[in-house]
Amino acid sequence: MVLKIFSTLRNNWKKTAFGGVVLAFGTNYVLNQMECNKLMTAHCQRALQYGDQPIGATTPLRRIIVILNPAADKRNAKKYFEKYCAPILHLSGALVDIKVTKGEGDARKLVESLKERVDAIVIAGGDGTISESSEMNALCVQVLKEGESTEESAKFYALHSIDWGNLKYAQSKRDKYWYLGPLKPYATYVFNGFSLPPVKAEIAYSNPCSGCKRCYTKRSDVKVEPKKQWFQLFAPKSTGDVKPKNYALIENDQCGVLNQQQVTSMDVKVTALPPPHMTFVKGKDSYDYQDFVKSGWDFEQFNRIEAKEQIHAQQLDIIPKFHEEDPGKDKHNFVYIDNEQFDLKPLRITLLQNTIQVYNPV
Repeated sequence: MVLKIFSTLRNNWKKTAFGGVVLAFGTNYVLNQMECNKLMTAHCQRALQYGDQPIGATTPLRRIIVILNPAADKRNAKKYFEKYCAPILHLSGALVDIKVTKGEGDARKLVESLKERVDAIVIAGGDGTISESSEMNALCVQVLKEGESTEESAKFYALHSIDWGNLKYAQSKRDKYWYLGPLKPYATYVFNGFSLPPVKAEIAYSNPCSGCKRCYTKRSDVKVEPKKQWFQLFAPKSTGDVKPKNYALIENDQCGVLNQQQVTSMDVKVTALPPPHMTFVKGKDSYDYQDFVKSGWDFEQFNRIEAKEQIHAQQLDIIPKFHEEDPGKDKHNFVYIDNEQFDLKPLRITLLQNTIQVYNPV
């Protein structure tokens, strides 16, 4: 009986292979759903414990503002929020106010317009970075436009990285291979490893500076020693107090001095990690097919590229340099900021040290 079954499977090997792929995909989907439902049940039960706690008649409800960007995560953010996040927030007994953004800059305007007391602000949209540290760096990104000062251009922020090149392009195409189930993150590098034009740019960067008399008045991430009142001169000094730096007395001749360089590479990456630097990473000069697939699988697992050169910087300008006949002009016309896709434009990236306060109960 067993031999007959194996003989039938061997004689119909195409159907067997197709059935095996379908079975693997279905099994993986069912297991993921079971694990997800288990986690949701646990989180909902924990949230319900907060919601069941009695409060006084004059005690205001906890108020949570949710800023929802429906265009994030390829327009799936709203669906995921309503399925996974909204039930937990409502079970907690909080007053949840959902504000939907409609365009660029709406999130900032919504936050600035808040006038009432708010216990928490939840951002639903885009990728963030969870850090065990209470303070972390951020990257301020501005589009450089001819005839416009950077003070006038819109600002947006990255917590993790800015990616541009062949590896990120291939990763962005992985959803096309949804039918391969758990293999799609790896198949995308197999199918997109044939035409690999380089990215070309001119960069201008200044070396890192922790604060000096040249820059401290222009930077929001440098804490300046406050001016003392006359009566504070007689107050006893605490031995545990750390004296703030007087940046007006610190000399740094290299602060703000720009170094220029032409870059041609398969991939580039800008990251705020590890602190205290912003790091520009230049990848390999070329790939063969096998090398690209191997590098892609490493990139998928560790989110890093093999560095041929690294530059630490305080401020970095990236100006794309493509000619009309360059094959990379059409392929590399997007840049990815914290995994969100943006049209490629000249960028100015500035490091803001210890700017973001992150709450992590773990």
